[in-house]
Amino acid sequence: AAGQRREAAPSPAGAKPAGERPPAAAQPQGNPPAARRVQRVYVKIAAGMEQPAALEKLKQLLVAHHGPLPTVLFYERDQRMLALSEQYNVKPSPDLFGAVEELLGKGSIAVK
Repeated sequence: AAGQRREAAPSPAGAKPAGERPPAAAQPQGNPPAARRVQRVYVKIAAGMEQPAALEKLKQLLVAHHGPLPTVLFYERDQRMLALSEQYNVKPSPDLFGAVEELLGKGSIAVK
C-alpha cells in the first residue's frame, strides 16, 4: 500500500540506539563528585582595612577575575565570615593573589 510507512529494520543484537551513552559518560568530565568539599577563596580583611575605598577596589578585583570558586570574606575585627554572592566567584591566579595582597596585605587571600 502506498500510504503505509515501513518500519525500520531491527538493529543487530547488542547495538545501542544512536544518542545513548554508556553510564560512565553520564557525568561531565572534570566535575568533582558532589560528596567532595567545594574549595573557596578566603579573603581576610584586617581591622585597619575596613575602608570603603579598599572594599570597593576588592570588589572590582573579584569581578575582574570571575570564575568558579565562591569567595568568602573574613572580617578580622569581628571574627565573622561573609559568603559573597555568585557574582563575586573567582578564578584563583597569581595576578588576583598579587593584587589582593597588595591591597590588603601579605597572606590576606587563600584557597581552602
